Amino acid sequence: MIPGHALASAPANATLSWGTAQALVAPLGEQPRRVEARMFGRMSLLYETDDGVRRILGGSPAMQSLPWLFRIEPSTSGPGARLGAGNDQRMVKVSGAALAGQPTAEAMAAMLRGAINRTCTTPAGVSTCTAHRVAIDEIDSRYGGRNGQRGVVGMRLRQAMVSLSRQQSRWGGSYASRVQFVVAPGPATSVAAGYGPNRSLGRNGLPIRRNYRDAFAAMSLGGGVWIQMYHYSRTAGLTGFTAAEWRDVPTGVASFLRAVRSTRNPLAYLHVVLTTTPGDGPPPGAPCSTSGVPGGPTTPGVPACVPAPPSCAVLPWVYRTSFPAYGRALVSARAREDAFIQRRAEALLTTVDPGAPQVINQPQPSPMACQWDRAQGSAANVRVLMNGPAAYRLDGDQAVTWGVLFRQFFLIPPTASSEASKAPSM
Repeated sequence: MIPGHALASAPANATLSWGTAQALVAPLGEQPRRVEARMFGRMSLLYETDDGVRRILGGSPAMQSLPWLFRIEPSTSGPGARLGAGNDQRMVKVSGAALAGQPTAEAMAAMLRGAINRTCTTPAGVSTCTAHRVAIDEIDSRYGGRNGQRGVVGMRLRQAMVSLSRQQSRWGGSYASRVQFVVAPGPATSVAAGYGPNRSLGRNGLPIRRNYRDAFAAMSLGGGVWIQMYHYSRTAGLTGFTAAEWRDVPTGVASFLRAVRSTRNPLAYLHVVLTTTPGDGPPPGAPCSTSGVPGGPTTPGVPACVPAPPSCAVLPWVYRTSFPAYGRALVSARAREDAFIQRRAEALLTTVDPGAPQVINQPQPSPMACQWDRAQGSAANVRVLMNGPAAYRLDGDQAVTWGVLFRQFFLIPPTASSEASKAPSM
Protein backbone atom coordinates (compact mmCIF):
# COMPACT_ATOMS: atom_id res chain seq x y z
CA MET A 1 0.00 0.00 0.00
CA ILE A 2 1.30 3.42 -0.88
CA PRO A 3 2.01 5.41 2.28
CA GLY A 4 -0.18 8.42 2.90
CA HIS A 5 -1.71 9.28 6.23
CA ALA A 6 0.46 6.86 8.19
CA LEU A 7 3.87 8.33 7.34
CA ALA A 8 5.42 10.11 10.31
CA SER A 9 7.94 11.80 8.04
CA ALA A 10 8.27 12.19 4.30
CA PRO A 11 10.87 10.15 2.39
CA ALA A 12 14.01 12.19 1.73
CA ASN A 13 13.28 12.03 -1.98
CA ALA A 14 9.88 13.68 -1.45
CA THR A 15 11.23 16.59 0.59
CA LEU A 16 13.47 17.89 -2.19
CA SER A 17 12.77 21.27 -3.72
CA TRP A 18 15.85 20.91 -5.93
CA GLY A 19 17.23 17.65 -7.26
CA THR A 20 15.96 14.38 -8.69
CA ALA A 21 12.58 13.40 -7.31
CA GLN A 22 10.04 10.69 -8.00
CA ALA A 23 6.28 10.52 -8.34
CA LEU A 24 3.70 7.77 -8.77
CA VAL A 25 1.57 8.23 -11.87
CA ALA A 26 -1.65 6.31 -11.19
CA PRO A 27 -4.70 7.63 -13.06
CA LEU A 28 -7.98 5.72 -12.85
CA GLY A 29 -7.99 2.52 -14.86
CA GLU A 30 -4.29 2.51 -15.70
CA GLN A 31 -1.33 0.57 -14.43
CA PRO A 32 0.63 2.74 -11.95
CA ARG A 33 4.20 3.67 -12.83
CA ARG A 34 6.92 5.45 -10.93
CA VAL A 35 8.65 8.29 -12.78
CA GLU A 36 11.66 10.45 -12.01
CA ALA A 37 12.68 13.98 -13.04
CA ARG A 38 14.88 16.85 -11.94
CA MET A 39 13.20 19.58 -9.86
CA PHE A 40 14.22 23.23 -9.98
CA GLY A 41 12.49 24.84 -7.00
CA ARG A 42 9.44 22.59 -6.52
CA MET A 43 6.52 24.26 -4.73
CA SER A 44 2.86 23.70 -3.89
CA LEU A 45 0.42 26.34 -2.68
CA LEU A 46 -2.65 26.06 -0.47
CA TYR A 47 -4.95 29.06 -0.89
CA GLU A 48 -7.37 27.78 1.71
CA THR A 49 -9.15 28.30 5.00
CA ASP A 50 -7.79 26.46 8.02
CA ASP A 51 -10.60 23.92 7.69
CA GLY A 52 -9.70 23.27 4.05
CA VAL A 53 -6.02 22.86 4.91
CA ARG A 54 -6.83 20.40 7.71
CA ARG A 55 -8.92 18.32 5.29
CA ILE A 56 -6.13 18.39 2.71
CA LEU A 57 -3.41 17.44 5.20
CA GLY A 58 -5.55 14.64 6.62
CA GLY A 59 -3.46 14.50 9.76
CA SER A 60 -0.37 13.55 7.75
CA PRO A 61 2.85 14.66 9.50
CA ALA A 62 4.76 13.80 6.34
CA MET A 63 2.75 16.20 4.19
CA GLN A 64 2.72 18.91 6.84
CA SER A 65 6.51 18.85 7.05
CA LEU A 66 7.20 19.23 3.31
CA PRO A 67 9.50 22.26 2.92
CA TRP A 68 8.00 23.15 -0.46
CA LEU A 69 4.34 23.31 0.64
CA PHE A 70 3.20 26.89 1.35
CA ARG A 71 0.07 28.75 2.38
CA ILE A 72 -1.02 31.99 0.73
CA GLU A 73 -2.12 34.60 3.26
CA PRO A 74 -4.28 35.90 4.76
CA SER A 75 -5.03 32.94 6.99
CA THR A 76 -4.97 32.16 10.67
CA SER A 77 -2.83 29.02 10.24
CA GLY A 78 -4.36 27.52 13.35
CA PRO A 79 -3.67 24.12 14.92
CA GLY A 80 -3.63 21.28 12.39
CA ALA A 81 -3.22 23.71 9.49
CA ARG A 82 0.34 24.88 10.03
CA LEU A 83 3.15 24.25 7.58
CA GLY A 84 6.87 24.12 8.14
CA ALA A 85 8.99 24.46 11.23
CA GLY A 86 7.59 27.28 13.30
CA ASN A 87 4.59 27.72 10.96
CA ASP A 88 6.85 29.72 8.65
CA GLN A 89 5.80 28.58 5.15
CA ARG A 90 3.41 31.47 4.59
CA MET A 91 3.55 34.00 1.75
CA VAL A 92 1.71 37.24 1.18
CA LYS A 93 -0.68 37.88 -1.72
CA VAL A 94 -0.87 40.95 -3.97
CA SER A 95 -4.00 41.70 -5.97
CA GLY A 96 -3.42 41.56 -9.70
CA ALA A 97 -5.91 44.38 -10.14
CA ALA A 98 -4.06 46.57 -7.63
CA LEU A 99 -0.75 45.82 -9.32
CA ALA A 100 -2.20 46.66 -12.75
CA GLY A 101 -3.35 49.99 -11.33
CA GLN A 102 0.18 51.14 -10.55
CA PRO A 103 1.09 54.13 -12.75
CA THR A 104 4.65 53.06 -13.67
CA ALA A 105 6.91 50.05 -13.87
CA GLU A 106 8.91 51.49 -10.98
CA ALA A 107 5.75 51.61 -8.85
CA MET A 108 4.97 47.99 -9.76
CA ALA A 109 8.47 46.88 -8.79
CA ALA A 110 8.26 48.82 -5.51
CA MET A 111 4.91 47.19 -4.68
CA LEU A 112 6.27 43.67 -5.22
CA ARG A 113 9.57 44.36 -3.45
CA GLY A 114 7.69 45.80 -0.50
CA ALA A 115 5.43 42.76 -0.29
CA ILE A 116 8.44 40.43 -0.25
CA ASN A 117 10.20 42.46 2.45
CA ARG A 118 7.13 42.75 4.69
CA THR A 119 7.17 41.25 8.17
CA CYS A 120 3.34 41.09 8.48
CA THR A 121 3.44 40.90 12.27
CA THR A 122 0.04 40.68 13.93
CA PRO A 123 -0.80 42.48 17.21
CA ALA A 124 -0.14 39.14 18.90
CA GLY A 125 3.39 39.16 17.54
CA VAL A 126 2.86 36.42 14.92
CA SER A 127 4.48 36.87 11.50
CA THR A 128 2.17 35.80 8.69
CA CYS A 129 4.52 36.14 5.71
CA THR A 130 7.74 34.60 6.91
CA ALA A 131 8.53 33.01 3.52
CA HIS A 132 9.20 36.48 2.08
CA ARG A 133 7.61 35.52 -1.21
CA VAL A 134 4.62 37.02 -2.97
CA ALA A 135 1.83 35.54 -5.09
CA ILE A 136 0.10 37.79 -7.63
CA ASP A 137 -3.58 36.87 -7.87
CA GLU A 138 -4.23 37.16 -10.74
CA ILE A 139 -2.84 37.97 -14.20
CA ASP A 140 -5.98 38.62 -16.25
CA SER A 141 -7.12 40.49 -19.35
CA ARG A 142 -5.82 43.79 -17.95
CA TYR A 143 -2.31 42.60 -18.82
CA GLY A 144 -3.03 42.00 -22.51
CA GLY A 145 -3.25 44.43 -25.39
CA ARG A 146 -6.42 44.59 -27.48
CA ASN A 147 -6.52 43.50 -31.13
CA GLY A 148 -3.05 42.06 -31.03
CA GLN A 149 -1.41 45.29 -29.88
CA ARG A 150 1.01 45.52 -26.97
CA GLY A 151 -0.69 46.43 -23.70
CA VAL A 152 0.60 49.18 -21.43
CA VAL A 153 0.06 47.15 -18.25
CA GLY A 154 1.87 44.12 -19.66
CA MET A 155 4.81 46.27 -20.75
CA ARG A 156 5.03 47.85 -17.29
CA LEU A 157 5.02 44.44 -15.65
CA ARG A 158 7.79 43.24 -17.94
CA GLN A 159 9.92 46.28 -17.14
CA ALA A 160 9.25 45.80 -13.43
CA MET A 161 10.30 42.16 -13.49
CA VAL A 162 13.45 42.91 -15.48
CA SER A 163 14.35 45.46 -12.82
CA LEU A 164 13.60 43.03 -9.97
CA SER A 165 15.63 40.29 -11.67
CA ARG A 166 18.69 42.55 -11.31
CA GLN A 167 18.13 43.22 -7.60
CA GLN A 168 19.47 40.78 -5.03
CA SER A 169 16.99 39.95 -2.29
CA ARG A 170 18.15 39.76 1.30
CA TRP A 171 16.09 36.55 1.52
CA GLY A 172 18.03 34.77 -1.23
CA GLY A 173 18.02 34.99 -5.03
CA SER A 174 16.70 37.97 -6.93
CA TYR A 175 13.48 39.72 -6.01
CA ALA A 176 11.99 38.47 -9.28
CA SER A 177 12.66 34.86 -8.30
CA ARG A 178 10.45 35.30 -5.24
CA VAL A 179 7.36 36.27 -7.26
CA GLN A 180 4.69 33.67 -8.08
CA PHE A 181 2.16 34.44 -10.83
CA VAL A 182 -1.39 33.06 -10.81
CA VAL A 183 -2.78 33.16 -14.36
CA ALA A 184 -6.51 33.53 -14.95
CA PRO A 185 -8.21 31.12 -17.39
CA GLY A 186 -8.68 33.86 -20.03
CA PRO A 187 -5.01 34.56 -20.80
CA ALA A 188 -4.08 30.86 -20.46
CA THR A 189 -6.71 29.58 -22.89
CA SER A 190 -6.10 32.51 -25.23
CA VAL A 191 -2.38 31.86 -25.73
CA ALA A 192 -3.06 28.12 -25.94
CA ALA A 193 -5.54 28.66 -28.79
CA GLY A 194 -3.88 31.57 -30.60
CA TYR A 195 -1.41 31.64 -33.48
CA GLY A 196 1.51 33.79 -34.52
CA PRO A 197 4.48 35.06 -32.52
CA ASN A 198 2.21 36.81 -30.02
CA ARG A 199 -0.51 34.09 -30.01
CA SER A 200 -3.00 36.82 -30.91
CA LEU A 201 -3.94 35.63 -34.40
CA GLY A 202 -6.74 33.42 -35.63
CA ARG A 203 -6.27 30.84 -38.36
CA ASN A 204 -7.20 33.60 -40.81
CA GLY A 205 -4.09 35.51 -39.78
CA LEU A 206 -6.08 38.38 -38.27
CA PRO A 207 -5.49 39.70 -34.71
CA ILE A 208 -8.62 38.46 -32.94
CA ARG A 209 -7.10 37.88 -29.49
CA ARG A 210 -5.32 39.93 -26.88
CA ASN A 211 -1.54 40.17 -27.02
CA TYR A 212 -0.08 38.79 -23.77
CA ARG A 213 3.52 38.56 -24.92
CA ASP A 214 4.87 41.18 -22.51
CA ALA A 215 2.97 39.69 -19.55
CA PHE A 216 4.27 36.18 -20.24
CA ALA A 217 7.79 37.49 -20.77
CA ALA A 218 7.49 39.10 -17.33
CA MET A 219 6.25 35.85 -15.78
CA SER A 220 9.13 33.89 -17.32
CA LEU A 221 11.43 35.87 -15.00
CA GLY A 222 9.54 34.91 -11.84
CA GLY A 223 9.63 31.96 -9.50
CA GLY A 224 6.59 30.17 -10.90
CA VAL A 225 3.56 30.42 -13.19
CA TRP A 226 0.29 28.90 -11.94
CA ILE A 227 -2.56 28.19 -14.40
CA GLN A 228 -6.08 28.23 -12.99
CA MET A 229 -7.53 25.06 -14.55
CA TYR A 230 -11.15 26.14 -14.29
CA HIS A 231 -13.61 28.75 -15.56
CA TYR A 232 -15.90 31.03 -13.62
CA SER A 233 -19.23 32.58 -14.58
CA ARG A 234 -21.96 34.18 -12.50
CA THR A 235 -24.48 31.65 -13.73
CA ALA A 236 -22.48 28.40 -13.60
CA GLY A 237 -19.96 29.30 -10.91
CA LEU A 238 -16.71 27.36 -11.07
CA THR A 239 -16.45 24.66 -13.73
CA GLY A 240 -13.37 22.56 -14.41
CA PHE A 241 -11.45 22.63 -17.67
CA THR A 242 -12.63 20.17 -20.29
CA ALA A 243 -10.60 17.15 -21.36
CA ALA A 244 -9.47 19.06 -24.45
CA GLU A 245 -8.39 22.05 -22.37
CA TRP A 246 -6.42 19.82 -20.01
CA ARG A 247 -4.71 18.27 -23.03
CA ASP A 248 -3.94 21.58 -24.76
CA VAL A 249 -3.62 24.45 -22.27
CA PRO A 250 -0.60 23.45 -20.12
CA THR A 251 1.33 22.50 -23.26
CA GLY A 252 0.24 25.66 -25.10
CA VAL A 253 1.19 27.91 -22.18
CA ALA A 254 4.56 26.15 -21.85
CA SER A 255 5.32 26.55 -25.55
CA PHE A 256 4.47 30.27 -25.38
CA LEU A 257 6.70 30.75 -22.33
CA ARG A 258 9.48 29.07 -24.27
CA ALA A 259 8.80 31.38 -27.23
CA VAL A 260 9.19 34.50 -25.09
CA ARG A 261 12.23 33.19 -23.22
CA SER A 262 14.04 30.30 -24.86
CA THR A 263 16.86 30.19 -22.30
CA ARG A 264 14.65 28.79 -19.51
CA ASN A 265 12.74 25.52 -19.58
CA PRO A 266 9.06 26.34 -18.80
CA LEU A 267 8.40 22.76 -17.72
CA ALA A 268 10.56 23.49 -14.67
CA TYR A 269 8.41 26.32 -13.29
CA LEU A 270 4.87 25.82 -14.62
CA HIS A 271 2.10 24.67 -12.23
CA VAL A 272 -1.64 23.99 -12.20
CA VAL A 273 -4.30 25.25 -9.75
CA LEU A 274 -7.22 22.95 -8.89
CA THR A 275 -10.46 23.97 -7.21
CA THR A 276 -13.85 22.57 -6.20
CA THR A 277 -16.07 22.06 -9.23
CA PRO A 278 -19.74 21.00 -9.48
CA GLY A 279 -20.65 17.52 -8.36
CA ASP A 280 -19.09 15.47 -5.65
CA GLY A 281 -18.08 11.93 -4.94
CA PRO A 282 -17.19 9.92 -1.91
CA PRO A 283 -13.73 10.49 -0.47
CA PRO A 284 -11.13 7.75 -0.90
CA GLY A 285 -12.01 4.67 1.05
CA ALA A 286 -10.28 1.33 1.39
CA PRO A 287 -7.21 0.61 -0.76
CA CYS A 288 -7.81 -1.12 -4.07
CA SER A 289 -5.74 -3.39 -6.25
CA THR A 290 -4.74 -2.70 -9.83
CA SER A 291 -5.60 -6.30 -10.63
CA GLY A 292 -8.63 -4.84 -12.43
CA VAL A 293 -6.32 -2.94 -14.77
CA PRO A 294 -5.11 -4.68 -17.93
CA GLY A 295 -1.71 -6.11 -17.10
CA GLY A 296 -2.12 -5.53 -13.39
CA PRO A 297 -1.23 -8.31 -10.98
CA THR A 298 -3.72 -9.97 -8.67
CA THR A 299 -3.62 -8.91 -5.03
CA PRO A 300 -5.48 -11.44 -2.89
CA GLY A 301 -7.96 -9.99 -0.44
CA VAL A 302 -7.92 -6.46 -1.92
CA PRO A 303 -10.82 -5.22 -4.09
CA ALA A 304 -10.02 -4.20 -7.65
CA CYS A 305 -9.78 -0.51 -8.57
CA VAL A 306 -12.70 0.88 -10.52
CA PRO A 307 -12.20 1.96 -14.13
CA ALA A 308 -12.38 5.60 -15.14
CA PRO A 309 -15.98 6.74 -15.84
CA PRO A 310 -16.92 7.92 -19.36
CA SER A 311 -17.72 11.35 -17.89
CA CYS A 312 -14.03 11.84 -17.12
CA ALA A 313 -12.46 11.28 -20.49
CA VAL A 314 -8.72 11.91 -20.66
CA LEU A 315 -7.67 12.87 -24.16
CA PRO A 316 -4.19 11.65 -25.09
CA TRP A 317 -1.67 13.92 -26.74
CA VAL A 318 -1.39 13.20 -30.49
CA TYR A 319 1.39 14.47 -32.71
CA ARG A 320 -0.14 16.03 -35.80
CA THR A 321 1.10 14.90 -39.19
CA SER A 322 -1.44 16.58 -41.46
CA PHE A 323 -2.86 20.09 -41.44
CA PRO A 324 -5.85 21.85 -43.00
CA ALA A 325 -5.28 23.94 -46.09
CA TYR A 326 -6.92 26.93 -44.41
CA GLY A 327 -4.34 28.54 -42.13
CA ARG A 328 -1.86 25.69 -42.69
CA ALA A 329 1.29 27.74 -42.06
CA LEU A 330 0.02 29.09 -38.74
CA VAL A 331 -1.41 25.77 -37.56
CA SER A 332 1.67 23.75 -38.47
CA ALA A 333 3.99 26.26 -36.76
CA ARG A 334 1.94 26.03 -33.53
CA ALA A 335 1.89 22.24 -33.74
CA ARG A 336 5.69 22.17 -33.95
CA GLU A 337 6.00 24.47 -30.92
CA ASP A 338 3.68 22.30 -28.82
CA ALA A 339 5.26 19.06 -30.06
CA PHE A 340 8.64 20.32 -28.87
CA ILE A 341 7.24 20.71 -25.34
CA GLN A 342 5.80 17.19 -25.34
CA ARG A 343 9.04 15.67 -26.61
CA ARG A 344 11.00 17.66 -24.06
CA ALA A 345 8.73 16.36 -21.30
CA GLU A 346 9.10 12.79 -22.51
CA ALA A 347 12.88 13.18 -22.46
CA LEU A 348 12.84 14.66 -18.95
CA LEU A 349 10.75 11.85 -17.44
CA THR A 350 12.30 8.49 -16.67
CA THR A 351 10.24 5.46 -15.70
CA VAL A 352 12.26 4.00 -12.85
CA ASP A 353 9.98 1.24 -11.62
CA PRO A 354 7.51 -0.38 -14.04
CA GLY A 355 6.50 -2.63 -11.14
CA ALA A 356 5.25 0.27 -9.00
CA PRO A 357 3.17 -0.46 -5.90
CA GLN A 358 0.02 -2.20 -7.04
CA VAL A 359 -2.23 -1.39 -4.10
CA ILE A 360 -3.21 2.25 -4.17
CA ASN A 361 -5.48 4.67 -2.32
CA GLN A 362 -7.63 5.21 -5.37
CA PRO A 363 -10.75 7.36 -4.87
CA GLN A 364 -14.13 6.66 -6.34
CA PRO A 365 -14.85 8.69 -9.50
CA SER A 366 -15.47 12.32 -8.57
CA PRO A 367 -14.80 15.80 -10.00
CA MET A 368 -11.55 16.12 -8.04
CA ALA A 369 -10.33 12.65 -8.98
CA CYS A 370 -11.08 13.57 -12.59
CA GLN A 371 -8.93 16.68 -12.38
CA TRP A 372 -6.00 14.63 -11.05
CA ASP A 373 -6.52 12.07 -13.82
CA ARG A 374 -6.36 14.74 -16.49
CA ALA A 375 -3.32 16.26 -14.80
CA GLN A 376 -1.58 12.94 -15.60
CA GLY A 377 -2.87 12.68 -19.16
CA SER A 378 0.34 13.48 -21.07
CA ALA A 379 4.07 13.69 -20.50
CA ALA A 380 3.91 17.49 -20.30
CA ASN A 381 1.07 17.39 -17.78
CA VAL A 382 2.89 14.86 -15.58
CA ARG A 383 6.07 16.93 -15.63
CA VAL A 384 4.11 20.07 -14.70
CA LEU A 385 2.27 18.22 -11.91
CA MET A 386 5.63 17.10 -10.49
CA ASN A 387 6.49 20.78 -9.93
CA GLY A 388 3.67 20.86 -7.36
CA PRO A 389 -0.01 21.81 -7.77
CA ALA A 390 -2.04 24.44 -5.93
CA ALA A 391 -5.36 24.03 -4.13
CA TYR A 392 -7.85 26.90 -4.21
CA ARG A 393 -10.81 26.98 -1.82
CA LEU A 394 -11.54 23.27 -1.80
CA ASP A 395 -14.72 22.09 -0.10
CA GLY A 396 -15.51 18.98 1.92
CA ASP A 397 -14.67 15.67 0.26
CA GLN A 398 -12.94 17.34 -2.66
CA ALA A 399 -10.35 18.73 -0.25
CA VAL A 400 -9.91 15.25 1.26
CA THR A 401 -9.51 13.69 -2.19
CA TRP A 402 -6.98 16.36 -3.26
CA GLY A 403 -4.88 15.56 -0.19
CA VAL A 404 -4.99 11.79 -0.64
CA LEU A 405 -4.04 11.99 -4.31
CA PHE A 406 -1.29 14.53 -3.52
CA ARG A 407 0.24 12.12 -1.00
CA GLN A 408 -0.13 9.18 -3.36
CA PHE A 409 1.63 11.10 -6.15
CA PHE A 410 4.45 12.66 -4.10
CA LEU A 411 5.01 10.78 -0.85
CA ILE A 412 6.51 7.55 -2.12
CA PRO A 413 9.80 6.03 -0.98
CA PRO A 414 12.52 6.41 -3.65
CA THR A 415 13.82 3.40 -5.54
CA ALA A 416 17.47 2.42 -5.49
CA SER A 417 17.95 4.15 -8.83
CA SER A 418 17.06 7.54 -7.41
CA GLU A 419 19.67 10.28 -7.64
CA ALA A 420 17.94 12.40 -5.06
CA SER A 421 21.16 13.49 -3.43
CA LYS A 422 22.44 15.12 -6.62
CA ALA A 423 21.60 18.79 -6.85
CA PRO A 424 20.98 20.06 -10.40
CA SER A 425 22.74 22.98 -11.97
CA MET A 426 20.75 25.70 -13.70
